[in-house]
Amino acid sequence: MPTESDREISKLKRELSLYKQTFEQHKNIDKKYNEVVDKLKESKETLELKVQERTKDLKEKQRFLESIVNGIEDPVIIFFIYIFM
Repeated sequence: MPTESDREISKLKRELSLYKQTFEQHKNIDKKYNEVVDKLKESKETLELKVQERTKDLKEKQRFLESIVNGIEDPVIIFFIYIFM
């Protein structure tokens, strides 16, 4: 028949096992959290680069169109180009 000490030891072993499981779960959660944070940082950097590239392209196109418009003397032609582009 188990003694009081045996029951206490058994109880403590179960608690220790639960603590170990909880600790492992927290480690896994922490690892996944860090992975998500890293992916978000990568995505942010990628998006910032895309925005910079697209902004540069847009500015180049704007300068090109401005050079065309500035070279045209007849306002009707400017309006025609603006409408049909």
